[in-house]
Amino acid sequence: MFVETQQRYLIGRVILAVLQLEPVATGPGATIMQRIVLLLLLLLTGSLCSMACQADAPSCATDTTLLQASTSTSAQVAGSSGEHLSLYDAYPYYDPRFEAPPSPDMYLLTGNTVEVIATCDNYAYVRYQGSKLISAGWVEKARLHATGAPHARPSDTVAQVCAAAANIINRDGSGFSNLPYLPLAATPDGMQDKISQAANGDDGNIDGLARIKIDGHAMKVFPIEDGGSCPSDYLQIWPDDLSGLVTRTTADNTFADGQRLVQVLGHPLVLQVEYGSGNEGTFSLESLSKDGQRNTLCTATQIYTPRPRDLSGSANPICHAVVANQTTAIPVQAAANKTALLPKEEIGTFELSGTSQADLRNEGKPLDVGLMRFHYDSGGGCGSTDDATFPVILNAHGVADLTDNANKQLIKAITGVSQLNGATLTSPSGGRLITYAGHIYFVTYAEPLNDGNTSNKGLTGVVELTPTGSQHVCSFQPYQFKVEPTPGLAKQIMSW
Repeated sequence: MFVETQQRYLIGRVILAVLQLEPVATGPGATIMQRIVLLLLLLLTGSLCSMACQADAPSCATDTTLLQASTSTSAQVAGSSGEHLSLYDAYPYYDPRFEAPPSPDMYLLTGNTVEVIATCDNYAYVRYQGSKLISAGWVEKARLHATGAPHARPSDTVAQVCAAAANIINRDGSGFSNLPYLPLAATPDGMQDKISQAANGDDGNIDGLARIKIDGHAMKVFPIEDGGSCPSDYLQIWPDDLSGLVTRTTADNTFADGQRLVQVLGHPLVLQVEYGSGNEGTFSLESLSKDGQRNTLCTATQIYTPRPRDLSGSANPICHAVVANQTTAIPVQAAANKTALLPKEEIGTFELSGTSQADLRNEGKPLDVGLMRFHYDSGGGCGSTDDATFPVILNAHGVADLTDNANKQLIKAITGVSQLNGATLTSPSGGRLITYAGHIYFVTYAEPLNDGNTSNKGLTGVVELTPTGSQHVCSFQPYQFKVEPTPGLAKQIMSW
């Protein structure tokens, strides 16, 4: 999928460029028909592919068996004192014509000692043993100086793999989406029919193929989505020569179950998640046997942190003050009228949970305000629940009029959408108003708050409202994932 998607994107760019050529570029008086003829000529001669496909990632970048090598070579990072060497969880391919270079996931320093597991084009996959954790990833191989001959690769225990996964998952609050997916090569021609015939008519969408080793044997694994409004993912395992289906995995939960291939320290693993869980709940990392059995190695559980980490890097003192509980909560009274005036197109439940008087937009003008709670349950697809909390301005009758432009702007500032409509929100589920240093702020939370709650549990951000808009001044990571090895497996050695 990685290669195919990149090729389709690049070919599309070439087609667009040809269709937008100035007449002089395709000859005097060129017409759209002449440009179409030019495209046909490019396709027939193979020039279009040579123009677009030349930027494909090297084939070695989609061969995970390289990361499963049983030998390694010790090397040292070369460079000037203190110089950084960028390390990437996934192979750092990008097309400089259309993309910016990827940001490194971490870095090594000149003088660090690493184990070189594999090389691919201009990069090397290395394993670095830190003082507390083991890390692995791709670095520029030109910066490495070999210090010895190839030898048996250092082994990893299940506990070390779980710890490395925790380090990746908790890096920036993105959760399991941080784990590097296995790169997928293009699906061979005719494979869709073979997969369907071999598995009693399965007609799901093939994402591509992963080349890995299972129990020491080279295998090809196809991640497949079975379609439908709430799709499930599963895996089909084939021998390297694609001579016939070996087995397919089964979903633990036939409703909204997902199986995705990731790698940690070079070990291919199955990430078992449930659609709709986002960064919440639990998920597991599992090893895969040749017969399709999955063995749970690590289980990740979300835990809220008492002092959320500031991800915004903001120097604004409000960020520290909120975490340190050095702000003052604006008192809120029970709302006499909990209903709201809604636009006709709005769906879901709206309830005014409380009212107060505050200079909401920091313009020197106290207003009658309230906190509005929104809730929506959707039965479509895999099902979803949306909750949002946002401040509103009350009209002269003490009613929250959501058709008013001022309140529409508040909704957009806090939730990210102009009208809720049961949409998937980028919004906080909970929130409260506070004051600090003469300014009023709206503090956001990952879950709905009980009235009077002033704790930091689930704290996600701080928004300052102004007469002309809003500013998200702080962004917090409200939770981390505790990743633990399955009891009895912590010291088990991972095989290659």
